[in-house]
Amino acid sequence: FAPICGIVGEMGFQPHIVGRKIAACRLWNRVLGLDDNRLTKIILLNDIEKGGKFSEYIMSICDDVNQLANFDNKRSIDLSQLQNKCMDNYTAAWKDQINAKPKLRLYRKFKENFGVEKYCKFYLPRFQRSLLAKLRLGILPLRLETGRFVGEDVTQRICKICNTQVEDEEHFLFKCNYYTDERNNFLNSLNLDNTDEFLNKNTETKLQHLFENNLFKLGSFIEQIYIKRRQYFYS
Repeated sequence: FAPICGIVGEMGFQPHIVGRKIAACRLWNRVLGLDDNRLTKIILLNDIEKGGKFSEYIMSICDDVNQLANFDNKRSIDLSQLQNKCMDNYTAAWKDQINAKPKLRLYRKFKENFGVEKYCKFYLPRFQRSLLAKLRLGILPLRLETGRFVGEDVTQRICKICNTQVEDEEHFLFKCNYYTDERNNFLNSLNLDNTDEFLNKNTETKLQHLFENNLFKLGSFIEQIYIKRRQYFYS
């Protein structure tokens, strides 16, 4: 149920479309460096003259990255500049996709840069990594998410354990009194200078700090309270 653009942003892989453009321009550079009597060079020059598919593709790439003069003058393309510009264009389009996804309401507040996240690289138990990903991508089965399946208004998606507030990520992690003991143990383990000050910060700031500085403790805490929640409903 996770939005694809969120998964792509978490892993930070270079998109295939960028790799294809770099490979095509690398071929362009290589052929241009050949002697004029080489058959491959002759074919390329003929393709440029007649507006063939390959030369049209290279021209469109150069136009996108402000290197059209290199195509017009049959010069090599700066591959480093090409990659940076293509990634800038892709990242801009990716951010537009993130902003268009309701599930990623929290994610877009603390996901600032396109790139692989720490929890994807570090050795974490598989279940914990799954919970962290679901939390970030807005698909952890809290009432805020599951209420959507039955067409409930957001204001009606109240926590069925404490019946006080909408069960969103903030409520689940930092407010629901059903997890008070686990939460207190977790906060004490963080050795914060001022716990109350930390709790008064907005959700994205708290999560950003925890994912950056207390990843393993956060994973363990979420696992504990998620299992406790599941036992409440299904045991």
